[in-house]
Amino acid sequence: MPLLNFFGEYDHLVPPEACNQLTGAVGSRDAQDVCLETGHIGIYVSSRFQRQFAPRIVQWLKERDREDRVETAPDREMPDSLREAPLKKPPVRKKPAVRKTEATRKAPAGTNISPPARVRKSKQSLIQKIAEAI
Repeated sequence: MPLLNFFGEYDHLVPPEACNQLTGAVGSRDAQDVCLETGHIGIYVSSRFQRQFAPRIVQWLKERDREDRVETAPDREMPDSLREAPLKKPPVRKKPAVRKTEATRKAPAGTNISPPARVRKSKQSLIQKIAEAI
């Protein structure tokens, strides 16, 4: 099974001495260590490392995706026992009706209520960046 092991050189929670032993312990021929010059939080929060981190993961995943496609012969029929069953959608539960309270009822005429403040769009999360790149 392929393994891509990212860790921070200055990580105080999971020290690099512990992280860099993982690839040797898993017994996979396709294992790779990536040590970034940052700490534990910096890997996920730092915009600099997000620019490096996400594309590296995407590249690694795409390389393995291509290998899987080459290994799978397109002219072979897959046995029914190996096919995935279609996913069943979970039942949708309706929320009970909410009764209006004094705070949620309309304000009397003539009362000036300002519209809610605009919500700023936040930065894309790392997972969103990876999903878009794939």
